[in-house]
Amino acid sequence: MPGQQEADREKSEEETPSVASEHIIDPLRLQTSILDQVSDAIIITDLDGTIVFWNKQTEKLTQVSGEHALGKSIFDVVVPRVEVEQGLEIIDTMNTTGHWRGEVPFVRKDGSTFIASISSSMLKDETGTPVGIIGLGRDITEMKCAETALKDYSERLKQSNVELEQFAYIASHDLREPLRMITNFLDLLEKKYKGRLLDEKAEEYIHFAVDGASRMRQLIDDLLEFSRIERRGRPAEHVAMETVLDKVTRDLKMSIKESGAVITHDPLPSLQADRVQMTQLLQNLVDNAIKYCREEAPRVHISAVRDRGEWVFSVQDNGIGIPEDQQERIFLMFQRQHTREDHPGTGMGLAIAKKIVERHRGRIWVRSTVDKGSTFFFSLPIGMDKCGAGA
Repeated sequence: MPGQQEADREKSEEETPSVASEHIIDPLRLQTSILDQVSDAIIITDLDGTIVFWNKQTEKLTQVSGEHALGKSIFDVVVPRVEVEQGLEIIDTMNTTGHWRGEVPFVRKDGSTFIASISSSMLKDETGTPVGIIGLGRDITEMKCAETALKDYSERLKQSNVELEQFAYIASHDLREPLRMITNFLDLLEKKYKGRLLDEKAEEYIHFAVDGASRMRQLIDDLLEFSRIERRGRPAEHVAMETVLDKVTRDLKMSIKESGAVITHDPLPSLQADRVQMTQLLQNLVDNAIKYCREEAPRVHISAVRDRGEWVFSVQDNGIGIPEDQQERIFLMFQRQHTREDHPGTGMGLAIAKKIVERHRGRIWVRSTVDKGSTFFFSLPIGMDKCGAGA
């Protein structure tokens, strides 16, 4: 009968559980499972520090099982090394802001220690009353060791640089006097006995000695100048770079006249820098552009563009150019692209320029094509007035 069949079906549905009811998920178990999967250690305590939750990553990190940790004080289980002052500071911060972040030394079950980065927050009930604390942590021991090693290396490198600068300064400064004496006596010898007691070969030897002493004096002077960049650098001040360029062209007046060089420039900015070193920097770059020229008269153009947080200057020439494989090493000390007979100098000009730019927290580089010319670029931060050159 239809009525009886309908009644039997309803009764059957009541007695038989639905498929969905067999797969009801326990929310608490789901949350626990999720917290066990995260990569951070998670510890929950009550307000007295008694552990009420301890996830799998915490077990792995501390070598302490949750079964052993639950119900015990966090300070008894893994944090016996927290100093009293730090503990009071943690409690005070938590009570004031409800949050605390910092680094805490932990002790594993086997006695080994590690540094953990901890982020803690106050847990509150629906009325806003604090009921516990949740802490997330991760092992940062390797990172801290790397930071310590890097800091130690940086300090040793800094000290080494200071010692090298002191050595360069003292050595070059003290060598000037005996070298001056040698040069003076060689000059006297050449003037007094030239064409009289000395034959042609002896005069040639004296000439070589005088020339060598002269080149050594220039080398020592350049080395001394290089060592003074940090030692005698001046604080940053307002510097108009067009005024600096005017002084450079006056100082290079003879070289410009002899070579027939044409120096042009776009409007140049004012900035905060060491005025003396800016003059030295531009002079070295312009002098190089004049010195390393081809048969035609040198043409040098100076410009500057603002690029985000820095000024990028360029010194462009129509000179002999620099091979690509030489474009990085030319900024090293005593590196020369040509012989002294072709182009005189010690190979220190660009090294000094690089040192000045780096003291001002900038960069220097070159783009060049052989027989077509070079463009030297250097950048200077616009915010130098906030930090000061060489600060």
